[in-house]
Amino acid sequence: MKRLSLLLICLCFSLLVAAQDKAPFYAAKVMKDGKYGLVGQNGKLIVPVQYDNIDVYTEGMAMVQKDNMSGFVNQSGQLVVPMQYEEAYNYFDGIACVRKDGKYGFIDKSGTLVVPAQFDRVENFSNPLKTVEMGNKWGFANKSGEMVVPAKYDFVKNYTEGLAAVNDGGKIIGENTVQGGKWGYIDNTGKMVIPEQFEDAWTFTSDGLAIVKKGGKWGYINKAGKMVIPATYYGCSTFIGDFAVVQKEGGYGLINRAGKLLTTQAFTALGDNFYDDIMSAQFGKKWGFIDKTGKLIVPAIYDEVVHFSSGLAMVRKGGRTGYIDKTGKLVIPLAYLEATPFSDKGVAAVSVGQKPTAPPAQNGKPAATPVQGERKWGIIDKDNKQIVPIIYDQISPDITKGGLIMVVKDGTYGFIDASGKEVIPPKYDEARDFTDDGLAAVSINDKWGFINASGTLVIKPQFDEVADFSYGLAPVDKNSKWGYVDKTGKMIIPAQFDQANQFINMNKSAGGSSTGTSTKDEDDDN
Repeated sequence: MKRLSLLLICLCFSLLVAAQDKAPFYAAKVMKDGKYGLVGQNGKLIVPVQYDNIDVYTEGMAMVQKDNMSGFVNQSGQLVVPMQYEEAYNYFDGIACVRKDGKYGFIDKSGTLVVPAQFDRVENFSNPLKTVEMGNKWGFANKSGEMVVPAKYDFVKNYTEGLAAVNDGGKIIGENTVQGGKWGYIDNTGKMVIPEQFEDAWTFTSDGLAIVKKGGKWGYINKAGKMVIPATYYGCSTFIGDFAVVQKEGGYGLINRAGKLLTTQAFTALGDNFYDDIMSAQFGKKWGFIDKTGKLIVPAIYDEVVHFSSGLAMVRKGGRTGYIDKTGKLVIPLAYLEATPFSDKGVAAVSVGQKPTAPPAQNGKPAATPVQGERKWGIIDKDNKQIVPIIYDQISPDITKGGLIMVVKDGTYGFIDASGKEVIPPKYDEARDFTDDGLAAVSINDKWGFINASGTLVIKPQFDEVADFSYGLAPVDKNSKWGYVDKTGKMIIPAQFDQANQFINMNKSAGGSSTGTSTKDEDDDN
């Protein structure tokens, strides 16, 4: 019974720690005298301001650096892994990769070296099998440091879909480019399941296909190693849904999963995806659109196009912009200087007027500074009706998020609603968009404050600089020192820092790393 009770206590403790690691943990990174720390919403320092760098938390631990050495602090700010490593990477599955005396190993959350520092390089920390280099050869180790696949290959790529591409006989050029040799695929026991026969090989994608090079051309294989689409192309992309872009002689085309070439002509370039079942396509120097059968449904007559959205696509010709429908009909004339794609709410921002122009050079002297042309912005609907008059010098690029839209008129900033009504007349020297906290930063006479959606100054302009509110607090600069105010303007954390970031959920990035996930430069993982 005592043993059972002990096991239950341990289990409850483990669950509590796991829950803590995933629970929201709000903090802000601050800097003073060149050193960084973390401050909590109560104004107390969670991590002392003494480190050269602090990373985000993953699994309840954050990497810190000082004097070119790295360690880890917990959410209480306690240094639980001493500053003794030349490099350290974020925790994943209870372990973190560290470098000591030029070699890499793994530590647990107590800082115990559970895998000796024996590897020359390590990558792919988030995979159960870690890609490791020993003596200029590559293999795979598990989290206990056991070599599941001996380090015998000249290069390897990460496991995906249970298989990893490996190279024998190749020479590494630079960091991650391999020249020569042959590529094959091994399973997670190290067994060669697809023989080494390819000149190059990409990792498998979730659809069970991998792009390989054979005989100087590219094609696709399945996980059994069968060439399902012959290697007949100069280049291939991974499949986008049921289609992939391939490079053939003379240009680019589109194939389906059966390997059928859908396009009858070679294009100079193709778009990155289908939008509303239509893809942009360049022929020569002009752009048009193709459908999913590869048919050119909109002739390539435009200088520039943007993908379809809400049934319309923005097109540009002769320096002017308009919109076409899916038949290619120009439903909104080429009458605008600039424009944005239509949003899912059926609105787009457009401008008229002229771009800034420079006077001609005279007497061999360079031209004068360009003169700003008369250019105004407004918002139209899909019938080309002006729902916001084209009278503004600028309009916030985000016109679809709801709420008020920032505008600039005669050099001053204000806000309009979606109908174009001036809810807050332009009167500020500068302004920023409203945040989720319901406030917007505004500036008068070089001082910043905040207004609410009715235009009331809830925090009078008094700061030299501010950042947006986040989780109820905003960083503010007063007399070259940063602190934090709440939404009433009360200084919750006194202005004492040289720099202050917004509050974030430090656990939000758990499982990732802002410093990278490899001790060597990542390749494109192809």
